[in-house]
Amino acid sequence: MSNAELEAELAGELRAVLLQLARHRSSADQLTESLTFARQLREALGDAPRPRWFEALHADGRSGEHHLNFNDHSLYRGRANAIATPLVSEFVTLPDGRRAVEARVTCNQLYEGPPHGVHGGYVAGLFDDILGTTIRLVSGPSAVTGTLEVKYRKITPLDTELRFLAWVEHDSGRRIQSRATCHAGDVLTAEAEALFIRVDMQAIAARRPG
Repeated sequence: MSNAELEAELAGELRAVLLQLARHRSSADQLTESLTFARQLREALGDAPRPRWFEALHADGRSGEHHLNFNDHSLYRGRANAIATPLVSEFVTLPDGRRAVEARVTCNQLYEGPPHGVHGGYVAGLFDDILGTTIRLVSGPSAVTGTLEVKYRKITPLDTELRFLAWVEHDSGRRIQSRATCHAGDVLTAEAEALFIRVDMQAIAARRPG
């Protein structure tokens, strides 16, 4: 296996551990033993710094050679991120000929908010990620989220495949307006609208914290 495949498989096991911890009670002995294993696992992992996705930006601010690495470790779609769902998306063509982003994800109990439902904050985060992908449907410099409005129509169910569809509504140059929907089967559970502002991503990446 490649390193990327091994990382994804390890993240999958860690995801299963987190779900087991959330769903089931354990005795003090079981927790103590598991804690020992967890510390051993952490010590067994490497400590060499990983390149950040923004260290290889193109002139337009879009990610370069580390783009796939960024997706693999991102908060919502990262196959190698143990706290990601992970979400899978693709570009599609709508019946009217417009390009769109279609994404599918299933959220388990780790992401629970209302009874049997996905936490509204996590639904909003999924929308932000998916709507952000629509920036790749238009040319020009990259952009960051300016505003995000989510309307919750129904409880978004856990352990059910969710289908998101997102598209660009308007591109005025510096501002990009996009919309998206979330369905569980045929039921619309939420919809969102976002405004993205084009920025100098290279200048932001060059800044140092503090």
